[in-house]
Amino acid sequence: MWVVGVTGVMGSGKSSVAQLLADCGGHWLDADQMARQAIEPGTVGWQAVVAQFGSELLLPDGHINRAALGACLGGDEQQWQRLEQIVHPQVRLLQAIALRYLDENDASAVAVLDVPLLFETGADQLCDTTVVVVCGAVQQQRLQQRGGMSVSVRQAASMRQWSEQQKRQHAGWLIDNSGTLQHTREQVIGLWQRLLSQDAAAASRVWPTAWQPFLPC
Repeated sequence: MWVVGVTGVMGSGKSSVAQLLADCGGHWLDADQMARQAIEPGTVGWQAVVAQFGSELLLPDGHINRAALGACLGGDEQQWQRLEQIVHPQVRLLQAIALRYLDENDASAVAVLDVPLLFETGADQLCDTTVVVVCGAVQQQRLQQRGGMSVSVRQAASMRQWSEQQKRQHAGWLIDNSGTLQHTREQVIGLWQRLLSQDAAAASRVWPTAWQPFLPC
């Protein structure tokens, strides 16, 4: 089973590229979605977040108000690190369980891990190859058009990420998403074809060995 890590700076369009890889036949594992699952009411992550940051962040239905949590953390780097220390291990667990399920049902599957902090958290070591989505100067324009996130939270999130140049230097593959969707799609299709042409033996080096520590006993 291939494990392909996809990342990029905020506004790069990494999730769009992950979706395009899924359209080609990959299995998209969205770390942001799993981060939400990790703090669902009653979970270990939910309990830890409430204990650390307070029950006043809870909505009437018991869910954590993510917008209020982000506003509470603001630009406090230490507070963001405390949150990540809670959430990241739970996300890694969910990823490992999903990969095991994929492997049990299709040993030739291509798992696409969409992870914002892929290199920053060392998750690239759990991938057979990495894809960095770049967009150059259009990033700021896209961020300005994106709603639902305050300036302070966006700045705090950006500070925790490597720059696009740093990510480029560690990329296995690059996808330029600064142009049209069609141009991006053509690159992704080409990448998919190259991935499928890789030696199958080389594609099995991280799973399951590297993921074993994260699987439940």
